[in-house]
Amino acid sequence: MANSPAAVQRQRVRDLRKGLAGVDREDLSEMKFEIIAPGRNKQRIYSMVDGEPRDITEKNLDAVLGKTLPDGSYEFTAKEEDAPPYVRGQVKCAFHAKSPERESGLLAEAGVASTICPAGNLAHGQAKRVHGEHKHSQETKALTAYLDDQKEERRIEREEQALEAQQAIARAALGGAGEKTKAAKPS
Repeated sequence: MANSPAAVQRQRVRDLRKGLAGVDREDLSEMKFEIIAPGRNKQRIYSMVDGEPRDITEKNLDAVLGKTLPDGSYEFTAKEEDAPPYVRGQVKCAFHAKSPERESGLLAEAGVASTICPAGNLAHGQAKRVHGEHKHSQETKALTAYLDDQKEERRIEREEQALEAQQAIARAALGGAGEKTKAAKPS
């Protein structure tokens, strides 16, 4: 998508306002910045952090273009060539047709295999988690509950094995002590 003319214009206004920061108040009162009826049209801007394109309504364009990073530089730009190159993610939604969760049979076991999501370019695991919570909230809750139940079953099984091992050790210790006392009596 080509640079959005409205976004580029808003960025120029932003930069001009920053340049006028040192101008006296009296002089500023004579200047006028006016944007006429921005409407609900979306304009594409680009993140200066990772180059991700974002579509923002014209109404919010000034506020978003005015955001700054901790180092003081602007967080977004209207010019694609000013932004770093954007690299799409490779993480698939858990409900994607070719996700590891689906291919392993986990979704079928949890009873949520009927949901199919096209999102296959999420940036990272955290994005995958947030995507699942917002786009597939009921299915994600069911999958999380299933995984929690599985984890609880494994924990109980480990505790039972540990208890059996402790009991076996105690029986062996008592059995060995009993033989020593029997051996001491015939003398």
